[in-house]
Amino acid sequence: METEILELLKKNIALNEANHKLLLSIRGNARLGTFLKILYWLVILGGIGYAYLQLEPYLNTVIGAYNQIQSTVGEFNR
Repeated sequence: METEILELLKKNIALNEANHKLLLSIRGNARLGTFLKILYWLVILGGIGYAYLQLEPYLNTVIGAYNQIQSTVGEFNR
């Protein structure tokens, strides 16, 4: 009887070790996934910010022209 208990205990320990390795792998994959998700959003938001900085002078020119046209049309309506 006692040998059966020892054998079951050894099997249980082996299963626990395998389970522990699997859980460590899952945790590592979750951390990697979180890091990649953050990196993904930083690249997207950084690209949007960079595009805005590159287009800002052109946008200011277009907005200035629009405001000038709007004020000219407003003078004609008076």
